Amino acid sequence: MQAEHLPPLAQIVEAVFKEIEAGPLNVSSVPLELLSKLNFLFDKDLSKAFQIIERGRITCYTAERSQRKVFQVQGSRPADQYTVFPAHFCTCHAFLYQVVGQDHILCKHQLAARLADILHCCNTVCVPDEVFAQLLIAT
Repeated sequence: MQAEHLPPLAQIVEAVFKEIEAGPLNVSSVPLELLSKLNFLFDKDLSKAFQIIERGRITCYTAERSQRKVFQVQGSRPADQYTVFPAHFCTCHAFLYQVVGQDHILCKHQLAARLADILHCCNTVCVPDEVFAQLLIAT
C-alpha cells in the first residue's frame, strides 16, 4: 500500500511497520522504541496480537503463481476462524464495529497477521492459485 494515499495516522502506522521490517526479523528482537510506538498506537490490541502470534494461530496462504497472500487467524474458540488481509480487511466483528464503524486503524487479527508476516513467524502454506481462489470464495 502506498503510504502517500493513506490518512495521516495510517501513514504513521505504516512507517512503524517499515521500521520493524528494516530491523532484525524476529519477535524478541523488535526494539523497545518500536514496541512503545506500537503500544501507543494500538494499546491493548498489541498484547492480544502478540498472544495470537505466540500461540501459532496464524497461517499465511500464498498462491504459487501469483504470490498473493491471505491469512487465516484462529480465534480464541476453535470455531472462530478469521480471513485477514492485513492492510484492508478482516472477517471478525471487531473489524466491522471498531475499524469500519469507529476510529481504529486495524483489528487485533489484522495487527497480528501484519506483524507475523513482517517477522516471518506464522505458518506458511503455498497453494495452487485455484485453491487460493477457493479459500477466498469460502470467506
